[in-house]
Amino acid sequence: MKQCLYCGAQLHEAASFCHACGRSQIEKRKATLPSPRKKRTALLLFILLLSAVSAFLWSNVQKEEPQSPPESQTIKEEPVPVEPNKEETLYYRTEDGEIYYLRLSFSDDGEAQARRKKSMAADQGKDGSFPSLLYISKESTGEFVTQDFLDQWVEYSFIESIPQNGTQALDLEEPYYDKLEYPQAALKSDVQIGSYNAGDNIVRWTLAMKNGDVLTLEQTITIELMEVQKYSWTDISMNDMTELNALFERLDESTDDDQVVEIYLPPVTYEGGLELSGRSYRLYGTHNEQGEMTTFTEPSTIQTRGMGKMELHNICFRGEEGTGISCKETLFLDDCKLEGWDIAVHVQNNGWSQSDNCSYRQNGIGILFDCKEDGSFGPNYDENLFEENDIGVQIKAVHNKRTLCFDNCVFRNNGADIDNQYGQTLDLSRTIFE
Repeated sequence: MKQCLYCGAQLHEAASFCHACGRSQIEKRKATLPSPRKKRTALLLFILLLSAVSAFLWSNVQKEEPQSPPESQTIKEEPVPVEPNKEETLYYRTEDGEIYYLRLSFSDDGEAQARRKKSMAADQGKDGSFPSLLYISKESTGEFVTQDFLDQWVEYSFIESIPQNGTQALDLEEPYYDKLEYPQAALKSDVQIGSYNAGDNIVRWTLAMKNGDVLTLEQTITIELMEVQKYSWTDISMNDMTELNALFERLDESTDDDQVVEIYLPPVTYEGGLELSGRSYRLYGTHNEQGEMTTFTEPSTIQTRGMGKMELHNICFRGEEGTGISCKETLFLDDCKLEGWDIAVHVQNNGWSQSDNCSYRQNGIGILFDCKEDGSFGPNYDENLFEENDIGVQIKAVHNKRTLCFDNCVFRNNGADIDNQYGQTLDLSRTIFE
């Protein structure tokens, strides 16, 4: 260890600047100028030597045939790296001369575009999460680097939340390398949010390098409270498809797309299916003492617009043929039952469907992925049951590049559990096959 030349802070021996005061550690030395007499003597000797060399070279040139200059000459210039926008990308040169770009982002896009700001809406009592990602790329090749760079150059790293104007700090997971979901990102931290985080937070990443340098990058996260409107079957009649569709029509016209609308459905069997092409909703089914639950008996189509995703909770979709749910936009299924369809859930076009705690029983296909356009949603399918289907899950096309994880899912007595025609990467390490 050595001390800073100016503030006395303890530094690594190879540190080129002080992390405490920020001043350079390269010691400046005063040059000593020669005296005038020494300068005149040196100049005279130099002139004599130059005259002797010139005479020798001239005598040799006279003996040689003159040569024609080459027709063309290629001059190889050393590449000069373009310094990136320092507000979004950090430019760093390691001790071996390599140049690296460090960027922060919130998504797994292939270009890893730097994103320093994110605005999200949170409603009261509902938590969420998203990743903060550190990407590192090599200037000479453009390739992403991960564990090798960290092992060779980084002593340690950490992430912190700095709340602004009295808001509550975000809950941040310790950074780690997530090979399954974000293989190109060097480090990932999950950011947990809720309505209690309303306001601005600065998320600061710090990398302490082995040579004593300290690198910092920041993101600004703004959480805004969302207005939640709730409608319940105990207050509004919605006992059949006519009344329910009339409610959807009124809400499509009277509410903004960025508002959250929750509808609590009665424990009845609807002789029909959902046909939603307007705004998105959160629909919650209910049970009664007789064990009856909210049920739809005809095919449903989800092609909603707006900022939020469509959510279906605790609802039964029971049919005899056709497609239970045609998913053409983002859909989340939780604790739902899908039984008796040719295809229980068909994910198509730019749609994406995620399901947790759902059961797919006695269908031709439980979930069919055939989506070719780019969409966005999580790749995790947790604690679902696929039982007595001809095919539990069939994958024809998937736009999501991330690994699909079937954690704690049970596949039981299916003709084929998973038909992966697309060759999508799967994580079945915590999947149960019976």
